Amino acid sequence: MTKPLIRIPFTGPLPPPIIYPRSANSRSGAIDAVSSFLSAPPPPLLRGTDVGRNELTVLLTGAGISVASGLADYRGENGTYRRNLSYRPIFYHEFVAQHEARKRYWARSFVGWPTLANSRPNDTHMAIGELGKKGYISSVITQNVDSFHSNAHPHIPVVELHGYLRSLVTQSGLGRIFRSAR
Repeated sequence: MTKPLIRIPFTGPLPPPIIYPRSANSRSGAIDAVSSFLSAPPPPLLRGTDVGRNELTVLLTGAGISVASGLADYRGENGTYRRNLSYRPIFYHEFVAQHEARKRYWARSFVGWPTLANSRPNDTHMAIGELGKKGYISSVITQNVDSFHSNAHPHIPVVELHGYLRSLVTQSGLGRIFRSAR
């Protein structure tokens, strides 16, 4: 294996979340808090400008959102980078060029797939769907490959930055295999 092209900058655990306002500790409370935040008028400094007039809100999510579904994150207390200090991702150019990299990728995928296949979207994914129905969220960009956003709220467009694991595409790009009937 070659050395990674990037350095993973943060491998320590993240601090525990602070829930504010306190009423946001349930799905309905969180939906109300986010709705209030997104519908609030702009601060005095920005009044009279175009800021706040665009009603489209894009939500960016990452690994932490799926922890409540039973999936590990990368940098949390039990994350991949904490449990395996020598862990490094397999880069696309390595996957395409090296048979050993493909074997390593598929071995990891084989081990991790059952956990993902048995997991489902959690309350946060559902709350995002409800915020979308109320018109507060116009689209989602996610770093996650679990397809939970697409399953929980198919009415909201989702951009999956790192792709998804629900299907596989052959290296030629001509074949597609669906992993499950989710």
